[in-house]
Amino acid sequence: MRSPMLSHLVGGLERADSVALELHEWMHMPFEAGMLLVRDDEAHRNTFTLTPDYLEPSTRGLAGGPVWCREYGPQLSRGFRVLKVWMSLEEHCADRFGRPVDRNIT
Repeated sequence: MRSPMLSHLVGGLERADSVALELHEWMHMPFEAGMLLVRDDEAHRNTFTLTPDYLEPSTRGLAGGPVWCREYGPQLSRGFRVLKVWMSLEEHCADRFGRPVDRNIT
């Protein structure tokens, strides 16, 4: 989202360890459209890593590979919620989302 009025309010954001964004209000995204930006992906993954016997990794399928979805959140699922965010940004572009933010700040 590009908003000239917002840019001076978020100075120093690049120093944060993590930032959570609620996209529902200003970007008019559907409910449950949030975003989390993390600086240290390994620390984030370690926060949620839990491997009980019934969740042991596998050599193939969704449980295969070096990283499994269970390591990124507590829900143990891969909901494709990001699709609504991607489609909105693809259709409307970041500049278009910045205009209502500027109007709200004004």
